[in-house]
Amino acid sequence: HTGERPYLCIHCNAKFVHNYDLKNHMRIHTGVRPYQCEFCYKSFTRSDHLHRHIKRQSCRIARPRRGRKPAAWRA
Repeated sequence: HTGERPYLCIHCNAKFVHNYDLKNHMRIHTGVRPYQCEFCYKSFTRSDHLHRHIKRQSCRIARPRRGRKPAAWRA
């Protein structure tokens, strides 16, 4: 808890307390998105963003919206 941030991004000079935070940050610069939705194949840089995508019903394939049935079903 010294406030020291020894891990430095070589691209933007952002500083981090932990090495793993720097590794996660580097994905911004490299474009690496290792976490992919198994339903719609959208990719994310962080696993928590993938879980949020599915949980918040952002993925329409994994969690289709409730409500009106498609027109073909109402006929």
